[in-house]
Amino acid sequence: TFICAQCGGNHFSLDSICPVVKKYREELKLAVDKALTSGAIKRPAPGEAPRPFQQQTNDFSFLNQGQVISRPAWTTSDTESLHSNLKQEMIDLVVTIKALSDTMIRTEKSFNDLNNRIEVPHKSTILHCNSICAIIDTVQIMSSWVQGWGTRALEVMDLIFKTDSPVCVFTEVGKLWNSFKVPHFTSFYQKGTNHSGGVMITIGKHLRATRIDTDIENTVIVDIHGLSEQIRIIVKGTILTSDFNATLDEWGSQSTDRRGDSLKKWIEENELTFIPINSHSSKRSDSHIDLTFTNLNRAENETIFYGSSDHWQAVLRSQSIGFISNGFFSNIDWTIYQTILVLLENFWINEQKKETIAHWYQCY
Repeated sequence: TFICAQCGGNHFSLDSICPVVKKYREELKLAVDKALTSGAIKRPAPGEAPRPFQQQTNDFSFLNQGQVISRPAWTTSDTESLHSNLKQEMIDLVVTIKALSDTMIRTEKSFNDLNNRIEVPHKSTILHCNSICAIIDTVQIMSSWVQGWGTRALEVMDLIFKTDSPVCVFTEVGKLWNSFKVPHFTSFYQKGTNHSGGVMITIGKHLRATRIDTDIENTVIVDIHGLSEQIRIIVKGTILTSDFNATLDEWGSQSTDRRGDSLKKWIEENELTFIPINSHSSKRSDSHIDLTFTNLNRAENETIFYGSSDHWQAVLRSQSIGFISNGFFSNIDWTIYQTILVLLENFWINEQKKETIAHWYQCY
């Protein structure tokens, strides 16, 4: 688009169609004709050499300045176009910022959901650790007269986990003692004098036990490591438990026999103490036939009314001995793990771009 500087029309400023230029040409023609008529100028004859031009005062009148319409040569259309483009860019920028804000809100919500999902197993782990800490303050040792391991193995395993005992003593396990393994426990066995005899001690695998070699039938001797105090044979920290087939009236039995007198003399010589139980261990009489002796402090014995054998089970507790156990497997939520890797991928890639690989490896 062109705008005439003389009249503002839609043409070039010196175009012949411009009315201002037309009028100027007409006035110029009249002035030339008038000058020719008055003799002020004359046309040269053919073949005559032209003489130098001499202008006289007022030969040509000046254009009327008042008739010239002053208009800008260039309009603001380009400026308006520029403003329009800037305005559109601002609108696009606002839309982009809003989309980014919405993305950040969704990301924040995703992180909150992720935190909530992580918090659940975290609290579960804390509760599990607290429960372990509450158990390990007091060591529990169970004594059970099995009377046939093959038929009562599942019952014994249920009893182990009900009493939560890391150390268990089983008597009269029979020849089928190896037909079933207690999960997460190490077993030590010694044969008996007949087909139904034999004794076995199971130790939780979070503890370490060393067997003391002996050829005595129906006798298993182990050193237990990993406790706050070691439990060893006839030293400080000794526990002796079994069905001794010995009775003594001061141990809660109805009578005293020769084996009871011999056993009492022996434990006194070795500075062991009888640990009484809250109820008799025999199902057929009021006798205490499963006896426990120890030199540990703050020890107590409790009858567990469970099982199908002829004996009630007994659990020895000592608050003077504890142990530290990390014997549980971590539970990994692989969906959360994968989500964290995806969310942190761009961060680590950008961190690698900031420094050399060697520097990045040294920092992280």
